[in-house]
Amino acid sequence: MVHTTEQNRTSIPKIIHHTWFGKDPYPSIVRKCIFSWKKYLPDYEIILWTADNFDMDICPWIREAYDAKKYAFVADYARFYLLAEYGGLYLDADVEILKCLDPLLNQRGFVGRLSSPLTYESLGGAVIGSEKGHPIFWELADEYNALTFVSETKTLNTFITESFVMCNVFSRHGLVRSNCLQSIEGITIYPYEYFPWTTAPGIFQPLNSAYTLHHPYGSWLNDKTGFSKLFLKGNRIANHHYIFLSKILRNTIGEKNGMRLIQYYQKLQK
Repeated sequence: MVHTTEQNRTSIPKIIHHTWFGKDPYPSIVRKCIFSWKKYLPDYEIILWTADNFDMDICPWIREAYDAKKYAFVADYARFYLLAEYGGLYLDADVEILKCLDPLLNQRGFVGRLSSPLTYESLGGAVIGSEKGHPIFWELADEYNALTFVSETKTLNTFITESFVMCNVFSRHGLVRSNCLQSIEGITIYPYEYFPWTTAPGIFQPLNSAYTLHHPYGSWLNDKTGFSKLFLKGNRIANHHYIFLSKILRNTIGEKNGMRLIQYYQKLQK
């Protein structure tokens, strides 16, 4: 019998869950990112979830998003369910690992804040860790049971992102809306510098605190032109245009509609 000790005990198992619900092959950036997982996390089990091994009828949201070919929204629910059911880490396929994640495992869970002055109040779902069965992750998964991806008017509820759901749930447990370190029921919420995006304003070289680097390439978009293309450029000008315009819009169209714009931007960045 192997006895668990304080030295070798971790709450978050060394499992990486990632999803790929579409039929397209991996783009080069995803292949690069998965290579980094194997390089820095060689003793972690990597599990790929697809439409072949994930229950696509587990809730209406999953089936409707999948049938609409909006695969990023399928992954939004799947990440919470997988962490609640099995524990481990969830990584978006376009997340590059910069160093070993072992120091993050000896806790009940962790998430990170999003990476611009307007979105510090939001949480990101690209890099998440949890012990098996944490009640908050079941609460996150259960949140989707009351949602449908296709509305009664047949429009798609694309403004409901994983960040939107995370903020709703964590706010019920005392989420602080600023770029600070916080703990909620054993889940550490890290400042955005720990899991930055390549498209974040001013983020060209990750800080020493960064464990990962997110390379959002917009796989959920069918047409990367016009308005969408602006947000996917990943350069300082595009992001600062977004920040400037969003401040104006939030002041003119109201907080609720302004936050919908922010959530739309976050989904474009995935």
